[in-house]
Amino acid sequence: MFSPKTIASFEGKPFTDDHSEGDEFVTAENYKQYVKGHVTNVRRGEGEYSDKLLADIIVYDKTVIEEIESGKREISCGYGCDYDIDEKGNILQVHITGNHVALVDEGRAGHSVRILP
Repeated sequence: MFSPKTIASFEGKPFTDDHSEGDEFVTAENYKQYVKGHVTNVRRGEGEYSDKLLADIIVYDKTVIEEIESGKREISCGYGCDYDIDEKGNILQVHITGNHVALVDEGRAGHSVRILP
């Protein structure tokens, strides 16, 4: 999860308001519909955030800024990956490559993955 390649893959990626329809990736063909900003300074957190990736989020869209100010703060990453099975039979996501970071009502990773005040 914290490989330098995975972390770097999220740098500069689009920030969206919710995931795209059908969880499709943000592409050159649909970016005008989805992009509301971008993420930068992507890094592994420290201390109480050492189990999370952190980033600065630059938001261009007035409506999205208002949503954040009104309490919509959870985050969900859109990404591609490969799957592997470890020696215990657990299925693992490997070679994670970022596509976008979405502002959502309820994130897949739980309430602790959010925009901090």
